Amino acid sequence: MAVPWQAIFREGRLPVPTVKTMLLNQRTNTPSLAPDVLALIHIGSTPTDALFGKIALIADVRANWHMKFSNAQYPLDSIKLQIGYPDSQGIMSYRSSGTVVDGAKSNLIKPLIWTQTNQQEIFQTAFLRGASDSIVVRYQVLFKISPVLPAGFNDQCSATEKLHLGTQTQDFTLKVFFQ
Repeated sequence: MAVPWQAIFREGRLPVPTVKTMLLNQRTNTPSLAPDVLALIHIGSTPTDALFGKIALIADVRANWHMKFSNAQYPLDSIKLQIGYPDSQGIMSYRSSGTVVDGAKSNLIKPLIWTQTNQQEIFQTAFLRGASDSIVVRYQVLFKISPVLPAGFNDQCSATEKLHLGTQTQDFTLKVFFQ
């Protein structure tokens, strides 16, 4: 027998939300995140016209590091990415680090991991252009292990998205939200 919602709230038990994702084929530049949105992960692709064509990819994250949803706290720890692209033989090659993009020429290479302390960083990585028209993005959203997390809540969410690239510059946003 299902427990009515009123009984759940009266007893102090909160429903455990599920982390969901939605792929948007655009850049989302909203100034603030909606109350149910945990993070927006942006991936931008730019094909180069050089002799040995490359695909340059940039990644940045906007997150609600102190998420509150259904009267419960969900403190975020980190968001991690791996970006893959098949080589000319079709073998997938993954990158889990990138060059930090800032106003000056940077050679600083760091893992594709965002936390509250480096949330403004933008990373770039590149692949030699092969025959494939898509990249694969693996992501992992980790929550801080905390007694404030409801019982039964999984403290991490991992998934993979395949992004189809064109011959022009493209933007993708992965929306991570609670339901």
